[in-house]
Amino acid sequence: MEMRRIITNIIKGFNTIHLLILTLQKYYGEASITLTVLPSSIVEINQSVTIQYFFSQPELAVFFNSWINPSVAFCSLETSGGVCKLGECARNYNTSCPNSTFYSVQYPIPLSWNGESVYCSGLFTGNEKSNNVTLTVIVPVTSVTLTPTRMTVDAGKTITLTCQTGYCNPAANITWFKSSVDVTSQATSSTDTDSKGLVRTTSVLQYTGVAGDNGQQVYCQAMNKKDQRVTSTQHTLNISYSSDVRILPFPRVLNLVDGQRQIFIHCFVENANPEENIEYTWIKSEGPNSSIVTSSQTYVIKSVSFEDSCRYICTARNSFGNSSGIIDVSVQFTPLAPKLEYAICKSTFATVIWTSSRTAYNDFKLQETLQLRELNKIFVNVTNEQLNSTETSLYVQKVKTLKPRTEYAFRVLTSNRYGVTFSNAMSCVTDPELEGITTLFIYLST
Repeated sequence: MEMRRIITNIIKGFNTIHLLILTLQKYYGEASITLTVLPSSIVEINQSVTIQYFFSQPELAVFFNSWINPSVAFCSLETSGGVCKLGECARNYNTSCPNSTFYSVQYPIPLSWNGESVYCSGLFTGNEKSNNVTLTVIVPVTSVTLTPTRMTVDAGKTITLTCQTGYCNPAANITWFKSSVDVTSQATSSTDTDSKGLVRTTSVLQYTGVAGDNGQQVYCQAMNKKDQRVTSTQHTLNISYSSDVRILPFPRVLNLVDGQRQIFIHCFVENANPEENIEYTWIKSEGPNSSIVTSSQTYVIKSVSFEDSCRYICTARNSFGNSSGIIDVSVQFTPLAPKLEYAICKSTFATVIWTSSRTAYNDFKLQETLQLRELNKIFVNVTNEQLNSTETSLYVQKVKTLKPRTEYAFRVLTSNRYGVTFSNAMSCVTDPELEGITTLFIYLST
């Protein structure tokens, strides 16, 4: 009998509690519930936010839930005299229960809450829930690494440069710089995700070496939070190249005069990389035949002669490659002396024959002038008549208005812009004015 009485009292007690809850729900009626996250629903990992609950009608207790585990409240609060009743949530976190319509808790947001929603409900509101607030958990990017650390490349060749962030959330954007100039448009990026949902960004830049980039700094920056970025180590571009060859004296064609001494032709390169250990070679190019004349940077013509007229090629070579420059040497001469072959005198004219030096080299400024003199007088230019000759180098001239019975000496004066030479001299004596009688004297005169 005693046991039945105890059980009956327990059942009556449960019925009383259930009746109290139903009565309170009917008393409070329908209520609106508002949940707010301050200062923002976008937070850094482990940052504390204030979750506030507003109830339009008095509520004795409130339960804060997450969609991560909606069956278990992560924080339960109950007001008592304007303060939160001591419980696990009130003991561990900063809570506020000033009245039965307002509750709040400061709660550190873990990474696992990224993308999850929180809501709240009251003790007597049944299935009614507040609005959902979705949380975004930011894990700031803390590092970005640039590889390779040694950036040496030949001009015209391509190397792969890579910038990679640490894992973060959301994915970080990577910006590339070459000496403060943004070159991100030349790069491609990809991402991968770890088991915690954090994202790593990898950006690849295919760089082609340009001589003008030598010595410039390359680096990258990563950012996934406004006004907060990290910068990689700066690395220096080392571009190997061989610049154009310069030759001094500067004119493309160097005009020299036969007999000049100590002519220096200097070869050099500007801004080659590497600058040390540059090798120079001078080649004398004579049509199909070429020969190395020196392996020095400077080629010296000790005494200029006709054989020095040709094209010279200077080649500079470093570990990257080689480049060449050319100069044409044109040797000019004091003209070669022609050779007087015959001087044949008649009574009032003479025929003079000589071999010209004009065909020995091409000099359009060369002039040849026939001269004569009477005994004990000076040589003077004479007017003559050109006679035909079957030989291109043989000249036949007829000198008129000579005096009979007179000795004449003949020579050829040859000149160009570099000097004057004279042929050998020949003499003959004109005949008396008797037609058909001719006297011929041929001898050499120095």
